[in-house]
Amino acid sequence: DEFMRLMAETAKKARAEPGILSYEFYEENNVPNSFLVFIELLTKEDLVEHLESDYGQTFKATVPQLIVRNGDTRIFSISQLDFVLGF
Repeated sequence: DEFMRLMAETAKKARAEPGILSYEFYEENNVPNSFLVFIELLTKEDLVEHLESDYGQTFKATVPQLIVRNGDTRIFSISQLDFVLGF
């Protein structure tokens, strides 16, 4: 499917960017063809660079042709990591 190919290609390129700590996408279990994208960045500027990159522009230009409805974007700022739980 073209959407999954585009997501995989975008994730690969994004993960190579120095300001992107992680880039993951998942299909929701109970909602077929509904996806969640999680991007962990160092700074807001890294987000701008990501969105303005060549692959970011390709993503923004291609996705509207492949989706039924626009998704929600939520940005959370975390100023400190107190600890990591290991399971």
